[in-house]
Amino acid sequence: MSTSRFPALQIWTKRQLFSPTLVMVMLLVSLCSFNFGYDTAIFGSIQGMTSFTTEFGTFDHTQGTFRLPSWLSSVMNSVPFLGKLVGCLMSGPLMERYGRKAGLYAICVISIIGSILQTSSFSVAQYTVGKLHSSSRMPIERTRFLLHGNRSK
Repeated sequence: MSTSRFPALQIWTKRQLFSPTLVMVMLLVSLCSFNFGYDTAIFGSIQGMTSFTTEFGTFDHTQGTFRLPSWLSSVMNSVPFLGKLVGCLMSGPLMERYGRKAGLYAICVISIIGSILQTSSFSVAQYTVGKLHSSSRMPIERTRFLLHGNRSK
């Protein structure tokens, strides 16, 4: 016997709860999470590329090659998480004050600026700021899609 306060739902009732809007919101939130995971995972491969270590690394005279210092690799790998924190702190007030459309525009602008900063960078600082900027959009994406039911703004 079930001790739950809620009655057990029949299969047909459960299926009716999944509206096309709910399925689309779930897919978009999953895509946002996939995007963050892919970006974080692929960056490990990028750090191993010769062109990346030549551009952003230091020359190791003992081995005769360029390499990334361990502290720099750690900073570059942890910056997206800091960007996510910044995005979490600004996504709520942004959505509350300006609505979903402004959130969508903010995602686009942040993505474009972050991409430009990363692709045009010739210094570690510029690349890191671009990575921070680009990763701050991810919580805004989640908040924007989760607030889909609130169509007041």
